Amino acid sequence: MVQMSGGDLSMSFDQERAYFKASCLEHDVPEMLGVLSDCALEDRSPIAINVAKQISKKMHQQNEAKMKVDPLEDPMPTVLNLAYGHQTLGMPLIGFESNLENLNAGTVVDFFQEHAVPSRIIFCASGVRNHSEFVQLVENATSRIPPPANTPKPRVKSRYKGGESRVFYDTPSASLSLCFESVPWAHPDMPLFGVLNGLLGSAKGFSMGGPGKGMYSRATQDIFHRYPFIEAVNTINTNFSDSGLFGLTVRGARANAKELSEVVANALVDLKRGVTDEELQRAKNIFKINISMAMEARDNRLEETVKNVFVRCKCSTKYSESSTKTSTWKWWMRCRRREFTAHCAVCRRRKEL
Repeated sequence: MVQMSGGDLSMSFDQERAYFKASCLEHDVPEMLGVLSDCALEDRSPIAINVAKQISKKMHQQNEAKMKVDPLEDPMPTVLNLAYGHQTLGMPLIGFESNLENLNAGTVVDFFQEHAVPSRIIFCASGVRNHSEFVQLVENATSRIPPPANTPKPRVKSRYKGGESRVFYDTPSASLSLCFESVPWAHPDMPLFGVLNGLLGSAKGFSMGGPGKGMYSRATQDIFHRYPFIEAVNTINTNFSDSGLFGLTVRGARANAKELSEVVANALVDLKRGVTDEELQRAKNIFKINISMAMEARDNRLEETVKNVFVRCKCSTKYSESSTKTSTWKWWMRCRRREFTAHCAVCRRRKEL
């Protein structure tokens, strides 16, 4: 059906939700919705489970191969595990390979029956002209969902713990990440941390410009251009439904591994000393550009709408721009007090550190 319609069907997931996405021509919506609901809600057969287990093993093998090539490329799994421990947001995104043998058709069906309940499912569409017709199609597609036998278990709230971790790799480079707990996705200050992200920015050897980085960001001007041993600087700004992380990651030559901790600490301490009106306005402009570019794609707008419904129980994206316009020096003082009195999570990825 997907090939005949010329459409597209995909599934993605993050630390909190799974997304089933489809695109097609308008007259193929009923058929595509049926395919989408079958893929998302239909009981899995033992053959399908075995195939999925083999695919998952390949994913783990690919991840191991990437780690051998450059173990410092993606520090976020280590940072999240350090920040939240071996639970909730700290668990690996693709799970543990050792747990694959514990999965079978029964466990997968039980999992779906527990979590795939009407109160946790949202159908969202864009470009559908007849809303009532789409509602009827959704009701028909979800009629197969049996009522939950028990009350769905409430989601375990993520608790930030922080700490320090040192991971040793035999590489010519060293990497250090310093993070603080920020705010959840629905917090009023969440867009303002996007402004802070634009202020610090990111920089590396062959990509110092572009939206969200900025030639005049502090990562470029105060770190990358000042210290020749720095290879890359990235600002960490991620938000979840009940927590968030904000911080900085630097990567440099292993011979200067000890200086990396000073670079990160000084960059964050400098934020407490203030920010000029010019820097603040530039960061606000970068943040608004990032929002506009992200909302150009229809699937991104749709995903943003789903997140708003899940977290805020309403369809709105105007809060980001309005909150950005109210970013003032008073907000900066409040934000920096919150940020730098929190417990930090430090991830050192070279023994010389």
